[in-house]
Amino acid sequence: MLRRASSDGTQGRTALDDRGAQRGRSSRLSSSHSQDIDGVFSGAMDYGAVESSSSLIRPGSDVLGTEVPGLQDSSHDHELFEMLAADKAHAGEAPKPRFLRWLPTWCGPLCLSLSIAGVLFLLVLAGLTSSGYEYIRLSGDYEKHSTNLLWAAVIYACTGALSTVAPLVDGGAAMHRLEWGDAEAGGPAVLALHGWMDNAGSFSKLGRALGERHGCHVAALTFPGHGVSARAEPWGEYHQALNASAALEALVGLGWVENGPDGPRKAIPADRPLFLLGHSMGGAVSAMVAAALGTACVDAMALIEGHGLFTKPSSHAGRALQDALRSRVQRMHRRGDAASAVSQSAGGGGGGRAYEALEAAAAQRRQSVVGRNDGQILTPEAALALVAWSVAPADERDASSERVKFTHDPGLRRQSISYQSEDQVLAALRAVEVPALLLTTANGWPWGEERTQGRAEALRARRVHMEGGHHPHLDADTADTVLAEVAAFFEEHKATVAARSARS
Repeated sequence: MLRRASSDGTQGRTALDDRGAQRGRSSRLSSSHSQDIDGVFSGAMDYGAVESSSSLIRPGSDVLGTEVPGLQDSSHDHELFEMLAADKAHAGEAPKPRFLRWLPTWCGPLCLSLSIAGVLFLLVLAGLTSSGYEYIRLSGDYEKHSTNLLWAAVIYACTGALSTVAPLVDGGAAMHRLEWGDAEAGGPAVLALHGWMDNAGSFSKLGRALGERHGCHVAALTFPGHGVSARAEPWGEYHQALNASAALEALVGLGWVENGPDGPRKAIPADRPLFLLGHSMGGAVSAMVAAALGTACVDAMALIEGHGLFTKPSSHAGRALQDALRSRVQRMHRRGDAASAVSQSAGGGGGGRAYEALEAAAAQRRQSVVGRNDGQILTPEAALALVAWSVAPADERDASSERVKFTHDPGLRRQSISYQSEDQVLAALRAVEVPALLLTTANGWPWGEERTQGRAEALRARRVHMEGGHHPHLDADTADTVLAEVAAFFEEHKATVAARSARS
C-alpha cells in the first residue's frame, strides 16, 4: 500500500508492502500495452479515476501529482514511474513478435533494400544471359569464348551444353564440340557424330536429354570444315576417312580410348559403356569407327537415318574422278586465281552470301532440304537449331547489324574424287561386330527401301521405321520417339556391359 507521510514534518516515506509484488505488476504492465495504469492502482488507493495523461505521474509525487518528500530520493521508484509512463504512452501499439525484439530498428529497411537489389541483379543477369548467348551464337567466336568462364557459363545456362573449340590431341586440328551430362559420374560415354553440312548442334535435344535424364556423358563433335571447326588444309579433301580420323581423335582426346599392347582398347573402366551415336553421314562414320575399333572399345551404336557411304557403280569410277577434278578448275577460274581460292578456303565463312537475319539463314537451310522435291522434310525449328551453331556476323564492323553468313567451308560442296561401290560398302558393314540400332523415317533421305534393308541386314542391326523427316531427333513431333528408342537401346547394352564386367 502506498501511504502519505505524516503532517508533523517527520520524514515522509513511501513503502511498498511487497516490493516484489509491485515489480510483478510493472512486468505485467510492460507485456500488456492495453492495460491502463489506473487499473493497476485501483484498490490500492481510493482517489477516483486518474487522468490518462502521463504528465500527471511524476517521480516524487503520488498518482494525483501531490508532492511526497519521501519519494524524491528513491531511484527505484523513479525508474518505476518512468517505465509506467512509457508503457502508458505505447498502450495502443501492437507488440513485436518475440523473435524480432532483439533486432535493431535499421534491419528492416536494410533487408528490404537487399531484396530489391537481389531482384534487380537477377533481372540484369537474365538479360545478359539471353543477349550474351545470342551474341556468341551469331559471332562464331567460340574459341575465344570457350576459354572465358563467364561466357561458358552463359552458354551452359542457355543450352545445357559445355562448348569448346580446341584440338583434342597434340598437333590435331581445333574442333568444336558440345558436351552434356556429368563426365565424372561414370555413366555411359557417348560420342555423337552429325550429318553432312550440319554441326554438333544437331544433337542439342537428344544429347541434352541423354545427359540430363539418362545419366550419359555425351560429346557431340563438329567435323572439320563444318560449323566453326577448323578447315582442311587448302586444297584438302573432305572425305569420310578424314571424318573417321577426326572421330578417333575425339575418342582418344576425351580419354575414352587408348592404344594397348594388342591395339586400341577402352581407357575408361570396363564396366562403363562406350556408345556411338550417328546421324546421316555421322552414321556412316560411326560404322567405320566401329569396324576399326571393334567390341574391345565400342559397346553399341545407334544410327539415325545413316547406314553407310554414298556409292556409285564401279563402271562410273573414271568419270567421277574426271568430273571432280574439272569442277575444281572451274572454281579456281570463278574465284579469279589460285591464290584467291586458297585465301577463300582458309578464311571464315568463305566470303559467302549474307542473310538479313538468323531466321533467313535457317529458311535457306530448310529450303536446301525440302527444295529437293524427294519427299524430305525439315521443320523450321530443326533448321534454326542447325544454323545457330554455324553462322557468324556478316558485318563485323557494325555491331547492330543482324546480317549473318555461314561459317562452313564452301569446299564441302565439292564433288568427291573417289566413291565406293555398293558391294564394297556392304563388305565393310559386315565387318562391324558392334550391336547396332538403325532408325529410318518415312520422309527421310531417299536411300530406297532395297538398299536400306540390305545395309541393315549387313549390319545385323535392329531396324525401327518411324514417321518423320531426315532430322527426326530435332523435329518436335518425333524427337521424343527417337529419344525413347535410343535410350532403351543404350540401357539394354548398359546392362550387358555390367553383366560381362561382373563375370570377368
